[in-house]
Amino acid sequence: MLNGGTVDFCVNVLPPGESSGTFPAHRAGVEVTLAVASGSLRLHLADAVYELRAGDSVFYRARVSHRFDNRSSREPAISISSSTTPAVIERRSFQIVDMRAA
Repeated sequence: MLNGGTVDFCVNVLPPGESSGTFPAHRAGVEVTLAVASGSLRLHLADAVYELRAGDSVFYRARVSHRFDNRSSREPAISISSSTTPAVIERRSFQIVDMRAA
């Protein structure tokens, strides 16, 4: 938790030929950054479609429905994503903690 908001990190593995299913729109202000580590993904954002391959990254506001498809018949799609809630976005503040001091 950071200033009333959250930052979530996730490693996603989508098997060959599978879909994530459609995620409903998130509340206003939720933003997602996603990087494809291996394989490829088709990202559906409302009516727009984006083809992403290993090494590609994308930033989007998740206020629309979205879905991920792995169209490969052989390779899993692995992606890493982070999402932030409005409180983090609005305040744009953070604290640096020196872990060496512990």
